[in-house]
Amino acid sequence: MNVVIDCGFSGDHAYNDLDTNLTYQPDGEFIDTGSNHELGETYVTDKPTQAHNLRSFPDGVSLWKTMRIIDADQLYIAEIITLASSDYFFICLLRTGNGIPFISALELRPIDNGIYHDVNQTVSLLLWERWDMGSDQTFRYPKDKYDRKWMPDGIGRSCSANLYRCNSNSEPNPNVVATTELVRFDANDPYAVPSVVMQTAKVAPDNITLEIDFRDGNSTSPPPLFYIYLHFSELNASASASRVFLIKIPGIKSIPYTMTSEYLSERHVPISYQADPDPSTYYLTLTKMQGSMLPPLINAMEVYSKINLASIATDERDVYAMMAITKQYDNKHNWQGDPCVPANLSWSIVNCTSSSSTSFRVTSLYASQKLERIFG
Repeated sequence: MNVVIDCGFSGDHAYNDLDTNLTYQPDGEFIDTGSNHELGETYVTDKPTQAHNLRSFPDGVSLWKTMRIIDADQLYIAEIITLASSDYFFICLLRTGNGIPFISALELRPIDNGIYHDVNQTVSLLLWERWDMGSDQTFRYPKDKYDRKWMPDGIGRSCSANLYRCNSNSEPNPNVVATTELVRFDANDPYAVPSVVMQTAKVAPDNITLEIDFRDGNSTSPPPLFYIYLHFSELNASASASRVFLIKIPGIKSIPYTMTSEYLSERHVPISYQADPDPSTYYLTLTKMQGSMLPPLINAMEVYSKINLASIATDERDVYAMMAITKQYDNKHNWQGDPCVPANLSWSIVNCTSSSSTSFRVTSLYASQKLERIFG
């Protein structure tokens, strides 16, 4: 089931988004802290309804993404693929010292266990880029049943998975090939890229080398461990030979790849590697190998960085008990999120211990006059 929350929405009832037909819920029943704000008309033109308002946390509120808000006219997005270990989890906004944390919408999408095999209890994937190569449109739900947002590729325009819209520029574009025929994927396909995304592709502009750049200009410490998924399908019905090319990440690794001439069938190449500290090296090339009759071709590409969520959570029985206490006494203090973790943001009234590798337990409550005023 999709969970879609409009953060800061002042209405009392849910509404349907006209573009996706998804139902957005007000956030009031999910959170007790923060304050709502409506944005001025100058900043919401051409933005979806859920971007017209936000919830901010002026009093302050584990870190897996630092959002750098530079342009007030732009919509910024952070996306993570993670495995839920229980029927609840918490999203925390942490003030870094530069401005007040805020959020406009929170959207949760279920995905099948059979896709993105790299994700597990301790490894989550933070999206860097997700490109539909050769397309000039953005596709998401219902074209993609998982509501992944496929952006026009970043070659020849300024596009990013972290931005809402795409800006063209004058850089020369490589050749584009396209079809209106259905591109098929197997029932057990580990990525299930929609046909509409695979129906366009880029080929090398000089028929030799295609360079794909996913650097954002910002250094990351420590350097990311990248998970890259390249998606291929032959769109040329008359292709009688395989495309043989070298997938190369400068200074890291080279992968020879033979793309068969099987028409309209999806194929994928997963790559994982530890990136260099220098962000100028965050790109790869597809180069035609000697003897290949056809140039490199690519239909879609996803780039993620590994996020290690190894910290264990509070035992769900204790979480339910603490939530029941705060609800019973209508407590709206800074007791939000997981009671015990992260340790530096744990609830001020609890003492927690970890007796196993699976969860923390709340072992005691701090009795004080403050608590007596709240609970007494």
